[in-house]
Amino acid sequence: MVSVTQRIRQVTQPRGGYINPRAMEIRYLNGDAPAPLDHRAESVDVSVVGSAVEYLARIVTGTPVKEAFLREGIAATRAGSEAFTEMESLIEGAAWDVSMDFDEEDEARVVVSDVLIRSTCRIVSLNYAVAFADLYLPHLRKTLRSSVAKGDLLDDNMPIWDLDRRLVRARNEPMNWRTMYAVYFSNLKQTDVDTLHRELSKDERYRGYIDVSLANPVRDYLARCLPSTWVLHDKKVLLTHGADEPFVQDLDPVGFDLPSYGYEVVSLLDSYFYCFLSYKIESESSNRAEEDRILTLAAHVGAVIDVETVDIVVPAAKLERYLLVDENKLRLMTNIGLQDVTPDDLAGIIRQKLLGSYVYDFRIANGDTPTFAVVCEFGAPDGRTLRRLLALKYDAQSNAISLVSMY
Repeated sequence: MVSVTQRIRQVTQPRGGYINPRAMEIRYLNGDAPAPLDHRAESVDVSVVGSAVEYLARIVTGTPVKEAFLREGIAATRAGSEAFTEMESLIEGAAWDVSMDFDEEDEARVVVSDVLIRSTCRIVSLNYAVAFADLYLPHLRKTLRSSVAKGDLLDDNMPIWDLDRRLVRARNEPMNWRTMYAVYFSNLKQTDVDTLHRELSKDERYRGYIDVSLANPVRDYLARCLPSTWVLHDKKVLLTHGADEPFVQDLDPVGFDLPSYGYEVVSLLDSYFYCFLSYKIESESSNRAEEDRILTLAAHVGAVIDVETVDIVVPAAKLERYLLVDENKLRLMTNIGLQDVTPDDLAGIIRQKLLGSYVYDFRIANGDTPTFAVVCEFGAPDGRTLRRLLALKYDAQSNAISLVSMY
């Protein structure tokens, strides 16, 4: 599922945004005006309240009840038969007598009973994301450090052929990709993947997994549609509790009941979480990926580098005496068909990767020299795709990036 605020963060807005704040009128609530709600006194999460208001608005404007809750019906089906049965009972058992009238100033007013509000909030709470989390959370390695992105697979240039081809299936069944919900984990070991696949395959709702370690159309697609939601750090889960203060709390807004699985919840103001902890799946098509690369590198080396024009140096002596002579390094080069590469060729490859990839492994070497690495994927002669990490350093005096090593 994607909230309104999460979806907004996935869309590039013009400078200054779509709405000029100066065009808006500030109204202070005081005197006889209603006081702002104290979220700490509320028993229902703000995201549930927002969805409940949306559904009740549909009903009051004439949408049939079952049609209004169609999306939640699909959600309850995914969550399991008990959830679907409860939802049907709530819809059939309540008198959906929502009405609209006008006050003395001819402003519209909606009259909704407490029963309908409670029923709507409960229907919205039948969350398939929580139901799926109940399946995978018990099997995550407790020392796992991972960024988690999750949500519905949106029908936005969906690469169905690649999804079908790359899926490691739990069982041989046809897939309707437009009704799927997915969870992305970074930093999984193969043993983690094997454990999750084995245990989740016991539930018929689970369809399988896709390895997106290497660049491919599926990874590009997921980078566009899955918002970052958690950071797992050993036995802690870092997430956002929205825009409400205080800045740091221990809230689990959607109700994943993370403490019952042994996790300590640390929730942050959303502006903190999305600025400092949100994770972007590596892809050239990610929202503002180019800006991310430029600013990340600038933050580390202390200067904005124009990668298209900066000097990239591959010392001939290093290439000949180290990379192409040392047995281990030679094997690294031979496996990717670069055993005869020239310094200029390798410099061109490095520039291309810096322009299209994120940078990693930030360190400060002797003499306060900033070093970093870029992940490169090469097609091996046998058809496989191999990953290599190119270690680089930046010299501010010469304004040049130099190759340090490959591993």
